[in-house]
Amino acid sequence: MKSLKMPYLIRLIDLLNLTETELLKAVISEFSPCQPSALYGAWKKRAGYAPPESTALIWELFDLADFKCTSKGCGSPHRISLDHINRDKMDSSRKNLRVLCFSCNRARVGMARKKHLSAEVVKAVFDLIDTQERFPSNQEIAKRIDISPSQLGGTIYFIRVLRKRFGERAGMDH
Repeated sequence: MKSLKMPYLIRLIDLLNLTETELLKAVISEFSPCQPSALYGAWKKRAGYAPPESTALIWELFDLADFKCTSKGCGSPHRISLDHINRDKMDSSRKNLRVLCFSCNRARVGMARKKHLSAEVVKAVFDLIDTQERFPSNQEIAKRIDISPSQLGGTIYFIRVLRKRFGERAGMDH
């Protein structure tokens, strides 16, 4: 599995043994905006939320934002949705809504986690494998990306998948 010159993405695809169809489905899933009718319906059912005037308004906002996060310096098309500018969830007027990606929206309401954490974890795993010639511990991964192990959050499940695949490839116990 050691391959210093191979890009992270190619190494990950190889390790997970992904097909082209699986890759296409994953990219489409991650970069498709939320469905306006689903967002509208969720806000309508949720206590303390007022839905926008229509799903057409949601589409219009996505289109005006070029299906990208409008937070300064971001521009990510990953997991975009709508944010209430004044934080009043009952004010879903056009002037109070903007398109933000999941990470920027979470950061705005104080639920920030390291942006692109899962990508940083994968890079750290491969870098540590290259230097240690073994699969790193969660503590080593966290230290590499300058967070505490508890901040790995849900990425620990993906780390388990990588650890298992690496062990299978290397003929190691996992």
